[in-house]
Amino acid sequence: MYVVPLQGDKIRSMSEADLLRVKSYTSLKSEPAVYLTAVLADGARAIYLSDIIELNGVKVEYDSDAKLLKALGPIKRKFNLPQPGDTVVTKLIETDFKKEEVALTVTRLKLHDHRNPSRSLEVICGDTTISLTDIIDIRRKIGSDHFDAKAFHKLYLDYLPYSAKV
Repeated sequence: MYVVPLQGDKIRSMSEADLLRVKSYTSLKSEPAVYLTAVLADGARAIYLSDIIELNGVKVEYDSDAKLLKALGPIKRKFNLPQPGDTVVTKLIETDFKKEEVALTVTRLKLHDHRNPSRSLEVICGDTTISLTDIIDIRRKIGSDHFDAKAFHKLYLDYLPYSAKV
């Protein structure tokens, strides 16, 4: 299961013995990172996702292709990210006479870094790339949950494009 650190999460890193608390995500580093609520002993205020080995008590591995964390167990969230195999519902380009929706199967997720600051986390469905803000509904391949787009966007606010309005 792909996950990202959210505000308030407790993380453990390879370089620090203590548990650390996440303040926010940043794409302004050389690779995806999170700011911390406390300054580290070396003066650093951020940790790269590739350095995180545990999130809220669950071991995680860094996926360098997706630039996301892969949880090795269940992580409790109000809403989880869409996972490969899930179906996301989004609107087609709106015209004056039609407002159609389309359901697409998720093939992978991709988190961008500082080289692409206008976008953060994208859902890739074959040849189509969708921003988290474009998701109207998520239909899970495994399990189910009640989806609320507004609450989902608020939860993943740090991972939305800079131009997103929530």
